[in-house]
Amino acid sequence: MMTHILPSAGLVLAALLAGFSTGCSAGIELDPPAPEQEAELPPLFAFLTPQEHLTLTAVDDVDPDTHGVQLDVLIQVNDLENNIALESVQLWVNNQTVYEAEVKDGLHGRTAHFRGIPVAPNAHHQVLLVVDEGGERLLRSHIRVPMQGGADTGCSRNVTIDGDLVLDGQSALPFAADTDCVTITGDLVVSETPLQDFFVLSSLVSLGGDLVIENNASLQSLIGLYDLEHIGGDLRVVQNPLLPADEAETLATQAGVAGDVIITGNGD
Repeated sequence: MMTHILPSAGLVLAALLAGFSTGCSAGIELDPPAPEQEAELPPLFAFLTPQEHLTLTAVDDVDPDTHGVQLDVLIQVNDLENNIALESVQLWVNNQTVYEAEVKDGLHGRTAHFRGIPVAPNAHHQVLLVVDEGGERLLRSHIRVPMQGGADTGCSRNVTIDGDLVLDGQSALPFAADTDCVTITGDLVVSETPLQDFFVLSSLVSLGGDLVIENNASLQSLIGLYDLEHIGGDLRVVQNPLLPADEAETLATQAGVAGDVIITGNGD
């Protein structure tokens, strides 16, 4: 008769441990611990006032006795969190006038306070504020200034352009700068122009066809087009290297595009 001898529990455990040890010595590698993720740095600048896409009222005018609108601009400066120390900040208004304010510690942390900045409304009262650091434009905000009387008064000088309008750096605008509202029944093509913004088209309110903005090497903002209420065709914004892509996305959201939206090859 053959007798079967069962191994004890201790012998089984010892054998398992020996096998594990042998496997480790044979080159079995364990996954390395996951690297620690670095904390995300806050943006260098942030507008505390005014808010993005704000329409100013009489309350926002800090000097009502002076002609026009005088605005206080308060910018949060997260320089120390980004391992730099700034002494001052520059603010551009409508790509034309630059102001400078000292960075100070205050109630909201480190801030730059621009007091009584005159915002001269253009034909349709859109204003672009841009914060500059070392020649690089890092933060922008679009606001609107209502016409006299505290509210927009509508269109008193209307122009309708039948067909397409092409701006290529050589073309002249077929309407006066003080026109309130412009409608183009066809396409608007802006290509290879020296434009930095669209203040020259700030009276455009409706477009029957496509809006094409392409290959404009100097274009930095779509300010001037934010009163455009309707685009009947496609929106194509491509190959404008200095234009932030989010501006094109904002325009696509606000303008009501009936066709396709193509945004590619622009700036960060």
